Amino acid sequence: ATSMEKVLPRAVPVSIAVTNRFQVSAARNEKEAFQVVVTPFARDLKRVRLRVSDLVSEPGTSLPRKCVQSPPVGYVQTAARPPYGTSHVGWWPDPILDFMSEADIARGDAQAFWVRVRIPKNQPPGTYKGRIDLLVAETAACSFELTVRVHPFTLPDASPLPLAITFAHHDFPQPETK
Repeated sequence: ATSMEKVLPRAVPVSIAVTNRFQVSAARNEKEAFQVVVTPFARDLKRVRLRVSDLVSEPGTSLPRKCVQSPPVGYVQTAARPPYGTSHVGWWPDPILDFMSEADIARGDAQAFWVRVRIPKNQPPGTYKGRIDLLVAETAACSFELTVRVHPFTLPDASPLPLAITFAHHDFPQPETK
């Protein structure tokens, strides 16, 4: 699923595609994300996680696996419809659980893993390929190809555009970007 899709854990269809490959395109100093959704049909699954390989370009340049993280998405239970409205009341995907690497998944539930690719500022441009393995209790259940295209330009550390609402000092424009 894309990073914009809210993957509900139960009983509601989502716009996900079944595929054995993912492609991400990003500039240097940029982050991009997508979701891997696991839905067991036969039985509950314990200790499910994703393992990412190093990604390598044709000339042999590496994008280290530490640049790709894949924590599970957490869910919070809502009980009432807010005044601004919502399409769903119940278990709602919200926190990205960066402090976790695996999750248990009940049969019939959907569990999303947030795959975040961070491109270093000095990463050479090119197309990098690697694998994502879906592990269940440390046993590989399936694998997917991951392709990351790195563009030949670098995004600035901070946005030069002021935000209407912000709570972090790093969101303010830097003097050299005014």
